[in-house]
Amino acid sequence: MKKTNMEKEFFEFLSSNPISPPKEISQNLKEKISRDLNPSSISVFGKVGIIHLIVGTITLLFCPQFGLGFLSGMGIMHLFMGLGSLACSLLCGSLFLGFSTLTVSMILRPEEIRIVRRNNFIQISLLTLLSLLIFMVLGESIVPGLSMAWLTGGIFMGIFSLEAGWFLRKHLWS
Repeated sequence: MKKTNMEKEFFEFLSSNPISPPKEISQNLKEKISRDLNPSSISVFGKVGIIHLIVGTITLLFCPQFGLGFLSGMGIMHLFMGLGSLACSLLCGSLFLGFSTLTVSMILRPEEIRIVRRNNFIQISLLTLLSLLIFMVLGESIVPGLSMAWLTGGIFMGIFSLEAGWFLRKHLWS
């Protein structure tokens, strides 16, 4: 059987002496791969913060937080208020952080989600506390007891939504 030109070139390639790439290129490539596989907690938290800023802002369209919203009326908050102000705060915090962390679990790379999951309580608590501080800076009235309920709902639903989203992503969409 007659070999084609491409086959000849391939066999010449296989029989040739290997050439190592320059050490600098190899080292740079290894460092890049290492950075990609092991992102820093700070850079991941920055991405989580940006996602939360966008998603949290969207949630303000249908569920005002501490009086801050973009549409007139109370949105779905009037349903929550029927359960009492403490339950309303708990549910509002849950929605605000839950949607954000669910989105985080769907958008970030698996390596980044691993970092968030490893430090989930710290990162989500910090994100929730920063959110509350932003509401305070914007001049919204913060009642201590209701704020604690909001923080509790945000932290626990944030962790739950992150884990649920990761589970769905890993088991249903793989």
